[in-house]
Amino acid sequence: MKIKTEKANSNGGTIPYGFKVDNKRLVNDKEIAEIVKEIFKMYSEGNSKSKIINTFKNRTLHRGKKISLGVLSNMLSNKKYIGIYHFNDIEVEGGCPAIIDINL
Repeated sequence: MKIKTEKANSNGGTIPYGFKVDNKRLVNDKEIAEIVKEIFKMYSEGNSKSKIINTFKNRTLHRGKKISLGVLSNMLSNKKYIGIYHFNDIEVEGGCPAIIDINL
């Protein structure tokens, strides 16, 4: 798994919202990535997590799942959204396409 991470190849597990796996690597799922951008923008504007959840409660992110507090909290702290592929203590800058600009 360490070698796969160093090559920025998917290690399996849950794929973050806004991504999909193509040829063993994470790539943007454009439709869902737009929703992820909206979520980060709302959070950066000072909206509470509960307001964000209520805004998106009727929208399916993908895989039939809706946003929850746990999903939202994980999303907002996941470095993959800024293009850093990570697993355990290994981080690969540029290892996946960024959905969110680092400044946001």
